Amino acid sequence: MTCFLVDTGAPGYRVVRSIATIAGTEPCELVFEDCRVHKSQVLGEVGNGWALNQAWLGARRFQVGIRSHGMAQRVLRAVASLVRDDGKEVDKFVERIGHFLGELEALRTLTYFGAWKADQKMDVRTEAANVKLFGTELVHTVIDFALEAAGPLFDWRERA
Repeated sequence: MTCFLVDTGAPGYRVVRSIATIAGTEPCELVFEDCRVHKSQVLGEVGNGWALNQAWLGARRFQVGIRSHGMAQRVLRAVASLVRDDGKEVDKFVERIGHFLGELEALRTLTYFGAWKADQKMDVRTEAANVKLFGTELVHTVIDFALEAAGPLFDWRERA
């Protein structure tokens, strides 16, 4: 596999569709039909694209981890504000919010540790996979909790 750059207006290049993700990014499905690539457009070495992809993927997963951390933290702040302001049963939610805060700290630590290892040019495949898995699952769990605590019409953006 070889990685390369192609100008968006190049003959034979087209975007088939964008793919929405939880991270808010939109990777695209691309089609190359009779698309010519000059050797100056090759990234790295011919045939070494998989290694290049793996290096980029690891870094991207740390971005997903820290973004998940920020999203979950923002939702938890909004829930805490709602519970406090609306006189909900605070005791019912304090323990779970505390538990989530501990998980947020674990995610932050794992993400920073993995990023540090990446900066040291160490193998980070395990840390990158764990950060992505733990971070995205934590965000979903926190949002489920927010809906339980605040109700289905809860809009965390109004309170964060």
